[in-house]
Amino acid sequence: MIKPIDKKRSKVLLDAYFRDKSLVGFNVDSYNKFVNYGMQKVVDEEGSIIPDITPRGVKSVEIKFGKIWLEEPTLVEADGTRRSSTPLECRRRQATYSSPVMLEVSIIEDGKEIEKETIKIGSLPVMLKSSICVLSDKTPQELVELGEDLNDPGGYFIINGTERVVVIIEDLASNKVFVEPVKTGKVTHEARIYSDDGQYKIPHSITREKDGMIYVTFPRAEKIPFVVFMKALGITKDSEIVKLVSTDQKFSTDLYINLYESKSIRKQQEALAFVGKKMGFSQSESVQVERGEEAIDNYFLPHIGHDAKSRYAKAVFLAKAVKKLLSVSYGDLPPTDKDHYSNKRLRLAGDLMEALFRYAFRMLKGDIKYNYERTTKRGKSPTIRSIVRSQMFTSRIMSAMATGQWIGGREGVSQSLDRSNYFAMVSHLRRVVSALTSSRENFEARDLHPTHWGFLCASETPEGPNIGLRKNLAITAEVSTEPTLSDEKLANLLSKYGLKSNGSIDVYLNGVIIGYVDDAESFVKAVRRARRDKYVPSEVNIRNAVEENAVYIYSEQGRARRPLIIVEEGRSRLTHDHLEQLEKGVLTFNDLVEQGIIEYLDAEEEEDALIALSEDELTIRHTHLEMSPLIIFGSQAAMLPYPEHNLAPRVLIGSKGIKQAIGLYSTSYLVRSDTDTSVLHYPQRPIVKTDIYDYIKYDLHPAGQNVVVAIMPYDGYNMDDAIVVNQSSVDRGLFRASKFVPYRAEALRYPGGQVDEIGIPDKSVQGYRAEEDYSLLQDDGVVPPGVSVSPGDVLVGKTSPPRFLTSLEEFKIGVESRNETSVSVKPGEKGIVESVLITETEDGNKMVEVKVRDPRVPEIGDKFASRHGQKGVIGLLVPHADMPFTSQGIVPDIVFSPHSIPTRMTVGHLLELLGGKVGALGGRFVDGTGFVGEEEFDLREELKRLGFKDNGAEVLYDGKTGRMMKAQIFIGNMYYLRLKYMVADKLHARERGPVELLTRQPTEGKAREGGLRLGEMEKDCFVAQGAALALKERFDSDNIKLPVCKKCGLIAIYNKYRNKTMCPIHGEDAPVDFIETSYAFKLLLDELKSLVIYPRLIIKPKT
Repeated sequence: MIKPIDKKRSKVLLDAYFRDKSLVGFNVDSYNKFVNYGMQKVVDEEGSIIPDITPRGVKSVEIKFGKIWLEEPTLVEADGTRRSSTPLECRRRQATYSSPVMLEVSIIEDGKEIEKETIKIGSLPVMLKSSICVLSDKTPQELVELGEDLNDPGGYFIINGTERVVVIIEDLASNKVFVEPVKTGKVTHEARIYSDDGQYKIPHSITREKDGMIYVTFPRAEKIPFVVFMKALGITKDSEIVKLVSTDQKFSTDLYINLYESKSIRKQQEALAFVGKKMGFSQSESVQVERGEEAIDNYFLPHIGHDAKSRYAKAVFLAKAVKKLLSVSYGDLPPTDKDHYSNKRLRLAGDLMEALFRYAFRMLKGDIKYNYERTTKRGKSPTIRSIVRSQMFTSRIMSAMATGQWIGGREGVSQSLDRSNYFAMVSHLRRVVSALTSSRENFEARDLHPTHWGFLCASETPEGPNIGLRKNLAITAEVSTEPTLSDEKLANLLSKYGLKSNGSIDVYLNGVIIGYVDDAESFVKAVRRARRDKYVPSEVNIRNAVEENAVYIYSEQGRARRPLIIVEEGRSRLTHDHLEQLEKGVLTFNDLVEQGIIEYLDAEEEEDALIALSEDELTIRHTHLEMSPLIIFGSQAAMLPYPEHNLAPRVLIGSKGIKQAIGLYSTSYLVRSDTDTSVLHYPQRPIVKTDIYDYIKYDLHPAGQNVVVAIMPYDGYNMDDAIVVNQSSVDRGLFRASKFVPYRAEALRYPGGQVDEIGIPDKSVQGYRAEEDYSLLQDDGVVPPGVSVSPGDVLVGKTSPPRFLTSLEEFKIGVESRNETSVSVKPGEKGIVESVLITETEDGNKMVEVKVRDPRVPEIGDKFASRHGQKGVIGLLVPHADMPFTSQGIVPDIVFSPHSIPTRMTVGHLLELLGGKVGALGGRFVDGTGFVGEEEFDLREELKRLGFKDNGAEVLYDGKTGRMMKAQIFIGNMYYLRLKYMVADKLHARERGPVELLTRQPTEGKAREGGLRLGEMEKDCFVAQGAALALKERFDSDNIKLPVCKKCGLIAIYNKYRNKTMCPIHGEDAPVDFIETSYAFKLLLDELKSLVIYPRLIIKPKT
């Protein structure tokens, strides 16, 4: 049981945390660092351009890049004018919310600068609420005036009017050694290293074979003996190689075998030539040496360095990697657990945008060089404006953002933001997507790992093939961004605390050996003390890996980190005084971090920590204390009341249901035009709520209603998860909602001066509909607001020029035929025109957007759910008079099946009913926060004091007969959700309609007015019923009468106008019969003929 002091600590600390922190703040910080530092870093690293062709009389030319920055977000109109843009305008005009990228470019000829100019090299999408966004410093009143939601966290982009989020990508950590056993082949164990210098990520492999030989493989070079490689790096003495690896006698046999096999190569030059030859260069030895040096310096462990000075450091790193490989193969160390979260890195939007920016900038550099050389060849003098084409840079950035196809072949990096409700949006912004494909099993990668505690939500993941691959960050988890100190400066700083140039224990910083220490424990304690005293940056994490005789320090970006209370000598640094000051607002959460009371740990340093859940558990060995038990959940699972009383799958389904609930997805929904969104008319705050509801400001975006629920059967209509709903409650507005569907029409311009025209189409246009279809349009061809529309009604009248010459009329002079391309209400849709927007796109085309509102009253088949994963559809709407009622006249809104509780074991469902009843009767809100909520015993006692049975049961009377029910019924209040899945969206029927052009069978899908497929099993049902004629009618959808030649069995040709037949082989005199068959069969015959197969039909008379 959680003690009151732990409950108070949880409440106060989480309150303070969310006052200072945003749920997506780290992603915005990542983008800000990319804009402020990352872009300049890329420009500096890429360097200048040296053209191969120079103007006459000029010996050398250098195109140099200087400062780069983003200007304020702008919108370029069709006439070329620029003006400031806002997110709302970009959403409504289908534009991209972006800023111009300005770069200083200079041309230097023979060491003299001849031209310098600041030029726009392209546009870059702007993240909402970032430092460059116009919303970043606005007051609440100004945000409302700009048409924005006050509670919108930002962290996403607007591309072509669509909100898109760059999801967090989970990847293996770079610059670490991963050792695993190999079960097949000659190799027994393999060590893999993904060396990343910020520009390239290069895989390396070190393998140990059954005969003891160790080989090194990296791009361009395969299976180079380890000893040869050490000699190529400059370690030519055998004794030095053994000393660098290990002097342990256990490994001596393996090392001697490798030394003996490579004894013929003694000098560094010979080893370099061997490497060059392995790379496929068969030239002279000097060329091979040169190629070997190039490969070792540029492609082998590039994160350590790119020049000859770094070779010794690379040799030391390689030797330590071989030592780890041998230690694992001899059982001294366990194989690397790739699923341990210290071995994972999370790539945020800033990191991913930097990689995309680098790729686009390289393409721009190549284009600038090509343009300069082309202009020079023509004898012209190139200028900066003539050689820089901004379209190339912009198109590559925008293409990746619009499609999600990132560099490296990765897909789905940029996704359309889920706007089902506010919580679905927050969940999407905190989603972590694994790089693994869902088509492979990868059971271990999908499992919940112990190191996920506090970093990833233990419950929120999709069902189906993506389970375990798409995860969500826990509520207090953050991701480290670009460090404040460079690795070099941090290494110099650490020298004050015992870091030396020699010693017995290796010290790694971000995957590079930076020195040694003799006493690892003292060094680690000193660094941690300095971090708490703010002498060392707070983003630094350190671990003493005793089993590896090494100390690992990390400050790099992409590490999942979480806050913990520091414990010293068995006592928490957080006192009662601190809690009181936090409650009063005297202290903030950031103050606790600054004062060294709370610190952030990553999964690496957690291996050195012993963390207590409550203060009662604290011993002298404990190092930290959890802020709250709620930290194991993500933002959605934390919204479930009493989750600890439900089975884990129900918590998963419950968190999924919250994201599918209809509510107030945005307070600015009236001026937005989102696709497929619904709004609940009378949303409420829940009586039983959790602490997270206050932190995410649930009151601004509620998504459910409090209802009275009775758990009892009702004539079988609530079996199989169905629910019975009070018709009078629905009539009074229970769960009433509206669905909004936008329709857009754009007047496009075509080559040759042809344009689309928006207006009421003339009767002469091709495809003109019936006059009543255009009856709702006004003179400008647009439907007015407030009009009721039904399927097929034209909302925007539009005609287009013909795209193809389809008839002889097109050749007549002075005749222009136009096609009818009006926008009409989709089949199965209806509603009331909510608003009409007439504007222009970025290209200057006229655009009309009509938003249709469809009132959705709950009906049989609509889906509902509680917050405990108890989902079901309405099975029956019962009149008020027939519903059961209590002795006080309380009539339930929903009758829930009792059979759904024991099998799902959702005890939290029952506790919420109990708590809701207490809250409704007592006029207060009940705290159902996981692990620290109000206890069942206290709720029962309060219910008893209110004059009810403590078990929540009451006597109910049958509404039909008026008789008292023999059993007492469990009845109470709970928060129910109406989900976005509604019968009105699924209902579909068709009598006749369009067919596929190829097969002549009915189209598929509701959107295409398709037919309903009659499959094999449905066919069997018809056969079993003996419905032969009905079956024939169903199979006649592509019925055709084929002329077939009796002699050769081929399909003949039939001239309908002359009523003549002709066989392609036997001519006009051939006997031809017409057979009734499916057009799909005729298509099969044509396919066979295309394969040069003679499909002969043998015709016999019907018997």
